[in-house]
Amino acid sequence: MTFKSTVSAQGFSHPGVGLTKPTLENARRQIAAGAEPWTSSFHAMQRSSAAGTNVTSSNRSSADPSKPASDAFNSQSFNGRFIADGLKSYTQALLYVLTGEEVYRKNALDVIRIWEQMDPAKYEYFTDSHIHTGIPLNRMVSAAELLRYTSCADEAYPWTDADTRAFTDNLVVPVIKTFQNDNNHFMNQHSYPLMGAMAGAIFMDDADLYKRSVEWFTVNATAKDQGFNGSVSRLFRWVDTNDATGKPIKNPHVQHTEMGRDQAHGGGDLTNAAIISRMLLAQQTKVDPVDGTISKAANAVGPYEFLDNRILAAANYFWRYMLGHDTPWTPMAYAISPDGTIRDTYNHISYAYRGRYNTASFWDIYYYYAFTRGEDVKKLAPYFAEAYAKRNGPLFYYGGSLSNAWDNVDGGGDSWLFAPASAAGQTVPPLPDSPTVLEVEKKYTSLSGDVEHRTDGDTGYVRMSAAGHGSEIAYLSGSSKKQLLAFRVRTDGEVRLRLDRHDDRTILVPDTGGKWRYVMYPQSIGDILFIKATGNGTIDIDHINTNAADELTPPAFDDTSTARIVDWKGATATADLSAHYKGTGNLAYTAKGLPTGATLDASTGQLTWKPAEAGSTTISVTVSDGTAVASHHVVLAAARNRSDALGLAQQGHDADAEYVSETQTAYDQALTAAEALRTKGTDDKYLEALAHLVTAVDGLTLVSPHTAVDGSLDYPSLVATSTAGANIGNLVDGDNQSGTSYPQAVNLSHTFDFGPDFRVSATRFGFQSNIFADRLANSAVYGSNDGKDWTRLTPGVTKFTQDFNTLDVDPALRDAQFRFFKVQMLKQLPDVLYGIVRNVFEMTEFHIYGERHEIGNLVKATSIASSQAIAGKIMTGDTVDVSVTAKKPIQQVTVTVQGVTAKANSADGVNWTAAVKLDNVSSGDIQVAVDYLDADGKAGQTVYGTTDGSKLYIAGDPAHFIDVAKLATVTASDKQWPGNGKGADEVGYLLFDRDAATYGDLNSGTGAYYVIDFGAHATVRPEEVLLLPRASHPQRANGIVVQGSNDAQTWTDLTKPLTGAVANAWSDQSISGGDHYRYLRIHNPTSWYGDLSEVELYGDIKYDA
Repeated sequence: MTFKSTVSAQGFSHPGVGLTKPTLENARRQIAAGAEPWTSSFHAMQRSSAAGTNVTSSNRSSADPSKPASDAFNSQSFNGRFIADGLKSYTQALLYVLTGEEVYRKNALDVIRIWEQMDPAKYEYFTDSHIHTGIPLNRMVSAAELLRYTSCADEAYPWTDADTRAFTDNLVVPVIKTFQNDNNHFMNQHSYPLMGAMAGAIFMDDADLYKRSVEWFTVNATAKDQGFNGSVSRLFRWVDTNDATGKPIKNPHVQHTEMGRDQAHGGGDLTNAAIISRMLLAQQTKVDPVDGTISKAANAVGPYEFLDNRILAAANYFWRYMLGHDTPWTPMAYAISPDGTIRDTYNHISYAYRGRYNTASFWDIYYYYAFTRGEDVKKLAPYFAEAYAKRNGPLFYYGGSLSNAWDNVDGGGDSWLFAPASAAGQTVPPLPDSPTVLEVEKKYTSLSGDVEHRTDGDTGYVRMSAAGHGSEIAYLSGSSKKQLLAFRVRTDGEVRLRLDRHDDRTILVPDTGGKWRYVMYPQSIGDILFIKATGNGTIDIDHINTNAADELTPPAFDDTSTARIVDWKGATATADLSAHYKGTGNLAYTAKGLPTGATLDASTGQLTWKPAEAGSTTISVTVSDGTAVASHHVVLAAARNRSDALGLAQQGHDADAEYVSETQTAYDQALTAAEALRTKGTDDKYLEALAHLVTAVDGLTLVSPHTAVDGSLDYPSLVATSTAGANIGNLVDGDNQSGTSYPQAVNLSHTFDFGPDFRVSATRFGFQSNIFADRLANSAVYGSNDGKDWTRLTPGVTKFTQDFNTLDVDPALRDAQFRFFKVQMLKQLPDVLYGIVRNVFEMTEFHIYGERHEIGNLVKATSIASSQAIAGKIMTGDTVDVSVTAKKPIQQVTVTVQGVTAKANSADGVNWTAAVKLDNVSSGDIQVAVDYLDADGKAGQTVYGTTDGSKLYIAGDPAHFIDVAKLATVTASDKQWPGNGKGADEVGYLLFDRDAATYGDLNSGTGAYYVIDFGAHATVRPEEVLLLPRASHPQRANGIVVQGSNDAQTWTDLTKPLTGAVANAWSDQSISGGDHYRYLRIHNPTSWYGDLSEVELYGDIKYDA
């Protein structure tokens, strides 16, 4: 293999799409010498699936491998092939250059020649295509550049002029023209297409396109919106003014704009800047130091030197925050109109993806400054240098899975190729020994206090002093979704660990006597974990075991463990302080701080205590199985006498507070029992009664707890169900960076159900959006008691603002009580970026200023079922069975199902049943209500809905049901995924098998369809069609239309496109028109893969004579 380097008439150096002859020859020499960072990175590249010797194009036709499977570039699903082949061609071409093995050249050429056959007339812009075509085009053009300007043995696989023309005319030009020809995209949505266009400009020797691309990269002066302009000067912005107030700031500085959005995008911005800078460096391009236009003047600078090393300053700022350090942020505009009007600002730095390394791959910036320029990066950009020292190796684990930096779809995994020879000897982080053992000392930042990295033999660890104000570190890029993590620690005193700055909960770590032990953390962790140690002595942290649930059976204390014991002077109390334990080993218990007269059995955890004097003390109880430890505090409270002990046991009960009746009753009963034994009971019986009373006090639940944030209702634990799911706690935490995610919203709304036992009244509500105010603006709050009929509570609507804002409840409704609240967006407003309606609903805060009320409901449980249900759906005329369980005997129970009322029967007054036949009822989700009288004949409030989540859907008249599976043939547009299952003539019947567990899932996505043919002698007039989406991918069903035809060529839409598809929920689509058709088609123009579970068709079928 030899290079055929040249300089074109237009002045372009070739090869020169980032990779040059000197760069590649250096890499070859270093790999041959086994030098780092090249060798380990090269070996990792060889492990990529794109590096095999049998690689073929993802767009190769199965019928003729020399032809493309499709020559139309018009969808996201198709672009997946381009992304895959971009990496394949780039990898194969590089392997050829680095090894000289011609199989790689052949493979790269075969892949590229498939794409040379694309049809320029069949390119069509699709959503986000400008984002996702840039890197694959850059990679494929780089591959073509290498093949074009290198030789091969006896030219068996030459690059020809025909290749150049076809590659240019059929791929490069139409991709740039269709997807990459606009300089008004949002932030890094600008630089992704730009790296593709610039690569194409170099390959085509297009000086004008290259000149334009360089200026778009540096300044992009003609961008319409200078708020989200993705150029170096605007993305990595010099900030001297607070854009929210218009006032100058004291300490102007470089600030990375898109860090106000999230850090995955922030890292992508810098990775893109590095990739684009490679091309300028390869072409030895310099620019005007201010205007950013190509220049040969004496003061012209390179891309990294532009604007006083602006890219490096942004990289340093980025890593300052990512490493966990406090980082100043000045509100800055991200949307500016052409007249200079600021439409919105990023008011805070985002903590989304903070600490994650694998989306920040721009280490060639470090190589450039440290080795090409010979700078001391620790002085020039200390945070960037710190991040480099802790970087991932070419192979690394993330979230328990192996990752290869080379395969990063967002690029940057090839930065090692650009390390100059003087970088030889750099240490490359090796692949950790285990994907589930996170070595804290490898990736931590010391933030405060006395912290040091130490080693004992083969064990590295972080030592943290807990004394005084304690110490804090940030552990980086250790994300795990596992819900039980084990920290391997050792201590010489009692230490509290706080593992989340947004959560006050802590882990109590006992004095382990210098022995390594595991302590458990029952929660997942994200990309950054702030670990704060306070208490006594020091704590050493070795690693985090994310596989603790499978490897360990640790003892544990929890909220049910005894935490308070009441006794009195001279009386002997016993208490079981044992831990929960599922293991088989022997447990050892210890206690610190035991008062005189108290002992703890080391094998059972049994406490015996005879107070010598009155007073309260807190002891630490610790248990260990020899591998893991758990510890918690127990309060020992001793009264002077039996009478005073009763008062101690009641501590925590507030006589003025309103508690949930069930817990208040338990308290009252426990108090009565204790009072009865106070003077006459034996010591043992009285102590037992006091223990029950303490438990009852701990179990008291306020009817209306309020938050410390602003006194609003602390409702997350009060809600029975909510569309906010596990994110509901984020809505009252006072943090506008946490909240719901938009896929959780149902029809641009969120609903909160306080359950059948309670109602809530409110005087006002509070709201806050994330950085995109259009996602909450123009919303109102509604109340309901049945979840079906809604009353609007707020005459006003939420403001178009990121700021917290409130809405008053209509004065006439402020005393009204409701079981359900719903925040509903009335009509989404255009966003501030492009004036586009996004149809996305999100909240970061939702506060309820009001009270919860207990209604005395006596119905404990309600459920519905039907033996006639198919996938949770019944037809008109079917019967619904209702079961009702009461908390205590009730009478005269009636149930109303979909408007039909029936008497329920019971033998004991507690368990009730009713069978309700539903004739002539409306279609939809079945509504159930229960009415009753209590034992005294007083009517209880109507109870709506089920308590166990059971539900049914009713639709369709059985007299008009058309059994498609028996009466028609069903043919799909493709075979079943992944290609080795049912054929196209079989898979469609899964939609009509009356089994929700089966579903259609086709081998191709965009425009997939099912054709139903009733034969030459039959036609149907459809009246109603019911669709059940595939449960795992319900959103794919959105966009489905049912069409009719009599020739299978021309199709008429009979339904509107489906919207709002939800898992496990039927959608009822009415049919327009009254014509008969031989053929029906279920079609969706989107990339939906035919994902439907069930379809039911109703109408009229007619046969000819």
